[in-house]
Amino acid sequence: MEEQLIDLKKKKIILIFSLIPILLKKPSLIYDILNRYLSISNTDLNENDFGVKTGARLEYWCWLPNNSNPVGAISLHYKWIKLVKKLGVKNVCFEADSVNEKILKFHKKNGAEIIKELNLSDGRKRFILQYNLN
Repeated sequence: MEEQLIDLKKKKIILIFSLIPILLKKPSLIYDILNRYLSISNTDLNENDFGVKTGARLEYWCWLPNNSNPVGAISLHYKWIKLVKKLGVKNVCFEADSVNEKILKFHKKNGAEIIKELNLSDGRKRFILQYNLN
C-alpha cells in the first residue's frame, strides 16, 4: 500500500487534471477530494481516513451484477489470498462499508476480523478488516 500512495503523490498533477471535468460538473466535490488527498498524507489511520494505508491491502473485487453465481470472483479471492501467503505476507487488510452486509458476512465467515471502525465525513460507517495469514 505504501508504494501505491507514493505513486499517487508523484502523479498528483495528472490526477488534478483528470478531476477538472468532474469538478466543472459538480464543484461541491472539491471538499471531498481535498479531504481524501489530505488523508493519504499521513500514514497513521485516524478517524478522518478512508482506509488502509500500510501493508498488504486487499483491493476491491466484484462480479457482473447480472451474474447470479459469482464463483469466479470468489475463486479469484481465494487464489489471491493463497498467493500472498506464499509470498510471506502475514496480514492483509481491507475496507468494507457497513451497507455491504453480504461482503462483510463473506469475509467474516472466511476468517477476517474487524480491527477498526471509521465514521466517514459523509455519514457512512466503514470497517477496516484483516486476514491473519499465519
